[in-house]
Amino acid sequence: MDQDVQVSATLRNTRRFTIPHNLGALNQDSIALKVAKLLRPIEPKLGSQIEADVFSHVVAFLQGMDVRVTVVDTNEAFEAASDAGDFVIFPQVQFGKYRVDFVMAMGDRGVIVECDGREYHHSTREQIERDRERDADLKEAGWKVLRFPGTQIHNDPGRVTIDICGPLVGHLVGPWLAEMKEYLK
Repeated sequence: MDQDVQVSATLRNTRRFTIPHNLGALNQDSIALKVAKLLRPIEPKLGSQIEADVFSHVVAFLQGMDVRVTVVDTNEAFEAASDAGDFVIFPQVQFGKYRVDFVMAMGDRGVIVECDGREYHHSTREQIERDRERDADLKEAGWKVLRFPGTQIHNDPGRVTIDICGPLVGHLVGPWLAEMKEYLK
């Protein structure tokens, strides 16, 4: 997909929900361009369009809050970005016998995000049981697992984004709202 088509698709996707603010230089078009820039190098690694959609919505939301986002592909880069205070997205991470769609973290807060298409996750009882066992193993290892069906990602991307970002950047919301109130005076 050429750059203009990708940017156009990203612009369309990020307009499906409200970005926290679009003041000054942080308007939807500039946010969408930033999303496209971060998405382009990892898109071939992603397992599905719903993963690309989740990534795009999370990054757009965080850009709207002026949170620095770093996408990594190694454990060392993950640790360095976490230590720097960035919101870190690590796609397609191998955890022992499991590959997870995303690890997203900020500081000492982290979640595993699973994007479930019907074909691979919820069409048979065996798939459902496999996902339950996998979630239990990951939780036992200390991770919070957030699992979203593709229909929810498609129909309510704003809610999915808030469910992912809330536990990780909730501590920033109070100061961010205070800053916005001061800015709007």
